Amino acid sequence: MIAKIVQKLRSLTMKSQIILFNVLTLVIVLQVVWINYYVQTQIFSSISFSSLYQILQKQDQDKIGFIAKNVALIIELKFLSILTQMEQIKEFYIFFEKEKENIVNNYKMDSCISIEDYINDNTSLYTPKFCYQAIGVPDYVTIPQNETGIQILHDFISFLNHYSFSLDVSFSGMIQISSVSKTKYFSQFPFCFLLPWFDITSLPWYQNHLLKTSENEKEGFIFSPLNDFFITKIKEMSITSSLYSDGNMIGIIREGLIISDYLIPTVPYNVLLLDQDGLVVYFNIEQLRNKTDYFYIYDQNVTGFNKTDWEGMIQFSSQREKVILVLENKLQDEKVNVYSLQVLKNNFTLIVYTNITTKIDSQNQSTAIRETSFINFTISLFGQILLGFVAIILQIFVLLIVFKPLKQFNSIIKQYTLSQGNNVNSEIFKMIHKKTQESDALTTLQNKILNFSQILSERQGKKCDMCKIWESFAFNEKELQLDIDQIKNQFQILQNGMQEFEPKMLKIIKQGIK
Repeated sequence: MIAKIVQKLRSLTMKSQIILFNVLTLVIVLQVVWINYYVQTQIFSSISFSSLYQILQKQDQDKIGFIAKNVALIIELKFLSILTQMEQIKEFYIFFEKEKENIVNNYKMDSCISIEDYINDNTSLYTPKFCYQAIGVPDYVTIPQNETGIQILHDFISFLNHYSFSLDVSFSGMIQISSVSKTKYFSQFPFCFLLPWFDITSLPWYQNHLLKTSENEKEGFIFSPLNDFFITKIKEMSITSSLYSDGNMIGIIREGLIISDYLIPTVPYNVLLLDQDGLVVYFNIEQLRNKTDYFYIYDQNVTGFNKTDWEGMIQFSSQREKVILVLENKLQDEKVNVYSLQVLKNNFTLIVYTNITTKIDSQNQSTAIRETSFINFTISLFGQILLGFVAIILQIFVLLIVFKPLKQFNSIIKQYTLSQGNNVNSEIFKMIHKKTQESDALTTLQNKILNFSQILSERQGKKCDMCKIWESFAFNEKELQLDIDQIKNQFQILQNGMQEFEPKMLKIIKQGIK
């Protein structure tokens, strides 16, 4: 089989062999190009996807940890500002109690106005100040003279009103000071309406404070369970502290930490603030923008997390050395990075996790980059194939130009070969070529070669006898006697023939030159 192929290749002309070799070379080059393209696309796709996923994952984890810590720090600072303000009010009260005999306060605190009075004159509402009401007396204004604790609170708050401009309620919404007595006295900053039906002793934070102080009188700040901020759905955590006179508690200072966007800044991640039971008191989640009902973190149909995930978050938040927690969001069916930590005296759990929409957008961007790279590789592949075909076409074109004179010369050689055949072929060749031929250089050369071949043929016949004599002289050992005269005659004939040949040859060459 191989021998036949080799024989077939040898039977081809040189031009055909070169073209075949170039075609085979082009095929091999295209195979190499295709393999290179396949390897590049597969390896690049695999490496780029893996690298990009790891980079995005690492960036997401670092950002979540950084943002969670900073959000917790912001919450703690705002929380600390409330505690600091309450502590300053208590210190100011201690100073007032010591120096009240030396303090002259001609300014008396106003009572809270009713809603009807506010409708008639609403200017007082725009002046932030303390106002009071005494639920338990007929006019809601008169301070009972027999309740010393209320008298002390009233005088202190009246004195504090002079410095009300330094009070900040941007995080708490209000400051309340309530008495601990039969008369339900309380004062509120920056404003309050007179509400005869309002019973401050029925509020959860009031009852919780009395309960905690009965267990431990030295309790500093008391944090009450969450409650609604008035009639809104915004959650509020009450912080209370006691005011004492002669060792007896006479009042309660209360500020509320409102869980809102003002407390927790908006970040490009999902943020949840949970109480100890897993109730979501604040959220900023991409798929729950308009939700107003309360829900728990382990409500899988709402948050995508279950109780097992919630337990993992609590356990992670208590760890000192934290990296990241990876959980599956059941709603989006996506792995998310979660970072949780305890805030506000361990009363709340802050959770920050991956924004799934942002993650999908990043994946789409990486896919677009890979597709662009794939298109560029494909364009490169077809460009190389096109250049290969152009190269082979140019080679064939060059071969045709180079081999054109060789083809003409080969035709001359074939004609000469035919002219040197037997007498029949020679005569047929002469009959075919009787017509006037083109007078170009190749035709002239062809005619001269044919004439020269005829002369050689004639001389070949004259040389035959001489060759026979030399052969018999060299190889016939039996013929010992030689005819010297015959040899001389043959030499003479040869010389005469050469003398006749030289002029004819010179004449033919001169005619060819002309």
